[in-house]
Formats: sequence, structure tokens, C-alpha cells
Amino acid sequence: MNMKTRHLIMAMLFAISIIYPQQGWSQLSVSSEYIAKSQMVDKDGNSMGGEGAMAKVDMRYNKMLSMKIDSMRRPHLWTVSVQGKYAWLDNDAEISAYVPDEILNVAANISHVRPIGKRWSLMASVGAGLYVNPDNITRKGIHMNGGAIFVYDLSKRVDIGIGIALTNAYGMPGVLPMLYLKWNTTGDYQIDLSMVGGMKFSVSRKWNDRLLTRLHLIDMDGLSAAVKDDGKWKIYSSTIMRTSLQAEYAASKHVSLFASAGSIWRRSSRLTDRKLVNFYKMFSDSQRKRFKPAMSVQIGANIKL
Repeated sequence: MNMKTRHLIMAMLFAISIIYPQQGWSQLSVSSEYIAKSQMVDKDGNSMGGEGAMAKVDMRYNKMLSMKIDSMRRPHLWTVSVQGKYAWLDNDAEISAYVPDEILNVAANISHVRPIGKRWSLMASVGAGLYVNPDNITRKGIHMNGGAIFVYDLSKRVDIGIGIALTNAYGMPGVLPMLYLKWNTTGDYQIDLSMVGGMKFSVSRKWNDRLLTRLHLIDMDGLSAAVKDDGKWKIYSSTIMRTSLQAEYAASKHVSLFASAGSIWRRSSRLTDRKLVNFYKMFSDSQRKRFKPAMSVQIGANIKL
């Protein structure tokens, strides 16, 4: 890890230290993951002539700044979040020229939730982040992001909504529609389905007050970085989709530890020009390549502060 990267991580920790003293609950999540080596192929399944593995550390801090309950017992919330991801990518042969060796993503967002009707509420956020290869930190990697979702309370356990997300990762600001769906159950068995910030679908079983197991049927996240290729600034992006079995143990009232093992069945790679048209082609164009399925393991902790 180079000096600039250490400075950025220290800056993120400093930001957390400033936010932490504010009144209200907060939570820190830390995890690390290793994805085994697998072959990279193009859109037709042809080998790209090399393999790649990845190790990733993920840290996220959420803090409630204020909460007000109105006369109908509905919350008005202000929260702030700071997230950092650092990935080491072990690539060989031809793909080492296509996939960065390291990726650093650091972002901060302020979010607000408020009711706007009897069964409607608004969720909005705005923030910015740095998405770069740590060896080449540039202002080109600073991306604004934000969004707004109108949520309808369909029932006590199901919320649906629609909204827009905004980013300038591809140069000019681009708008992408977002769907919101959250379904929660209660009891020893629980089903969680969320489509905010990536799709997540899991089934969990609570065995006692300390032990919980969770089957992640779909768990999606990603990484991106501004990189220079043939003298031009481009965007490298990767979407990771996994299925895994997780065990979570409540070590105390405030700390829970978890470990999981499973399969990465989709790890895409895409290097494209910073043009707005490419923002809207991100899910379908021929430039997207992918790694074949690979095993993964993950450990981490959730801490209530």
C-alpha cells in the first residue's frame, strides 16, 4: 500500500472521528473477502489468455445525525455514511494490461428520509467519492453521486418505489432509473429482498440469541476506477455477484462476527471511454468481459457504537 493510499485511509478515519461525537446511533461494518483465481473470457466465452484473483477489504460507517417522530409516528431521518473499499487484483498474462492491480473507492453521503403522504415517503441522498487506481490518483476519479426514491408503503412488511440516480462518472452527468423493493419478515426465519445500491436477496434462520445463519441467494456489489489507457482517461468497472452461506455470531450486545463461503458466479470487467453514451450501455455492450465462476470466502464484524 503506497503512501498516498495510507493518507486517504487516514483521512477517512479522521472523517469518522469527526462525525462520531454527534448525538445518535452509529454502526461500523468491516469485512475482508478473497476470490480465488479464475479465467477471464470475452462476451462469447473465448479465453482472454489469463487468470485473475482478488482480495478486498470493505469498511462502512453509518451515523444518524437526527431523528424526529411526527404526530403519526413516522420518522424524519438525517444520516451520514462513509465507505471505503480497497481491492488487490492478482492478474496474469494479457489481462494484467486490462484490469488494474489495485482499486481504491472512498465515498461519503448524506441521506434524508421523510414522509410526504399517508403511505408515501421520500428517500434522498447526495455525496461524492474518489474512485481510482491508488498509483494514479487524479481529480478525474472524483465522482458526484446522488439520487431520490419515492417509496410506497404497500404493507407492514413490503415497500416499493421508483426514483432516479445521478452520477458524473462518465463525464457529463447521467441519470439512471432506480427501482426500490424491500420485503422483510419476522420470526425465526426471515426473508430480505432489497434493490437499493445493488440487488440483495437472502433467507436467514435465527437459532438462538447469539447464532444466525443466512443464505445469500443474490448479493451484488462492485468497484470502479478512473484509469489512463493509451493516453486517454477511461472508466474501469466491475460488477460482482455472489451466492454464499453465512454464519453470524453475536459476541456481545454491540459486536457480531460473521464468516461466509460461496461462489462468485459473475465478476464482470469493462474498460470504456468517459462518454455519456457508454453510461447507458453499461449492461449490454460488447466491451464487457467477465471472469469464470470462482470460490470466495469472507470474514467480518458489525459493531454498534
